[in-house]
Amino acid sequence: MKSRRRRCAPGIPLEDLIGSRVSSTPTILGAAAFNERIDSFLLEKDKQALTKWGHTGATGFMALALIVASVGIVSLIAEGYGTLAWSFFFLYLIPLLTIEVWRLIKAG
Repeated sequence: MKSRRRRCAPGIPLEDLIGSRVSSTPTILGAAAFNERIDSFLLEKDKQALTKWGHTGATGFMALALIVASVGIVSLIAEGYGTLAWSFFFLYLIPLLTIEVWRLIKAG
């Protein structure tokens, strides 16, 4: 049976970038290893290695992904839609209804 390799981007197997296992605790050493893997993968594909800002961005995205993973993406999306619904209610519907009621009383 053929094993399936997960892909993190078109044509880039996930294991080639971050290895077979990912630790859930980010460390400076882990960020350096992550950046080295990205650099070695890019150099292997005859592309230019990441710059200092590229390493900073990659480390930031890795930290953001770990934070989102610890919260849970499903609950994060659910809370986001709930907050969006309440903000729509307070910022749009209440003022709209208040102005319309005031106009109806004024016209009547």
